[in-house]
Amino acid sequence: MAGLYELLGLDPACSPEELRAAVAQRRRVLRRRVTSPDLAVRQEAELEMQRLDEAQRTGAAGVHTEPNPPVQKAADETVAKPESSSGSIARAVEQIERGQHGVAIFTARRAVSDDPDNAYAWSVLAQAASVSNDHPTALDAIERALHLDPEDARLHAQRGEVLQAAGEHDKALSAYQAAASLQADEPEYQVAVIDQMIVAGNVDAAIRAAQEAYRAQPDEGLLRNALGRALAERAELAQHELPDGQLLITTKEQAQLVESLVGRGLSVQPSDPDVYADLVRHRDYARKASRLRFSAAALKQNYKWPVGLGFIALGPMCCLWGGLKPGTDLPTKALTVLGALGGLALFLGAVLRGCFQPQYAYNAVLIEKSEPRRMGRVDTVQPPGARVSRGRAR
Repeated sequence: MAGLYELLGLDPACSPEELRAAVAQRRRVLRRRVTSPDLAVRQEAELEMQRLDEAQRTGAAGVHTEPNPPVQKAADETVAKPESSSGSIARAVEQIERGQHGVAIFTARRAVSDDPDNAYAWSVLAQAASVSNDHPTALDAIERALHLDPEDARLHAQRGEVLQAAGEHDKALSAYQAAASLQADEPEYQVAVIDQMIVAGNVDAAIRAAQEAYRAQPDEGLLRNALGRALAERAELAQHELPDGQLLITTKEQAQLVESLVGRGLSVQPSDPDVYADLVRHRDYARKASRLRFSAAALKQNYKWPVGLGFIALGPMCCLWGGLKPGTDLPTKALTVLGALGGLALFLGAVLRGCFQPQYAYNAVLIEKSEPRRMGRVDTVQPPGARVSRGRAR
């Protein structure tokens, strides 16, 4: 077993204050590593934590041989809580991963009882309680962890998760913002801020935050996806939503806005296939809304133009056969053909204009006869970005 001073890289003649500070700093580093998504990093951190505990408790090799009693006494004073503390934490984490949440709470309570000054132990208790929907316990535990280590961005982010699970969205947003301010280079915390803004309904602010983060780290996939989600949400809010979940575009401005938002979102190339698929779906919604379709109501209202121009076009068409008889001079033939084609073009134009209308005009009539669950927003929108939708559009 390596000695305490060797583990910490300290001179055995260091002062008690330096020893305590080094132990505390090393523990903070190891607690962060224990939460790494990389299993190998987690296991290595847990093993080193156990070595540190053992070295503090036994005053291992390198400590007993030092002739400086005060320094040895300082090492003894910084002895960790019983070894069961780190062991209980590791077991609680394993129990959470296996879905044994009730047992994990019991194990984590033992860990904080053994070592009440261990911020990581409190954070594990908060996690176990939160996934068990024991929100009061989770909130109390994460607050205690932050009291012990207020500069740990990870703990602020975890506090945001606990508050979000408890339904306190405004406080959750503040917690995520604190995490992002403490560790600005961590995209996960910025994404948490953006997503929480969307949950709170402040989509425009989410777009602004996402665009700022994307500009700072344009190659970060998490931020591209967050920007896509925020703009897709805005595209959805621009459309009317019926009680059955259908999305309707009822004006040309709505169609243009939705297609613009989606185009921006696709331009940042989100890597999440769900985000990308939603953006493409919204783009198809907007394009479909702008397509022309036959309308019996429009024909009934505008029938005079196609009928009138149809009769006008009939004259040149009737003259077409006579104008093309053998022996007719070329200028007459050309004039006859041009007249017939011009009359036909006028007739077809009148039919298109009088009998066909964009899908959004049909939708506008449809929505007047229903009670939408939500009316679309076509107000101010933030620049470049795009986002995802969940409803069916027409």
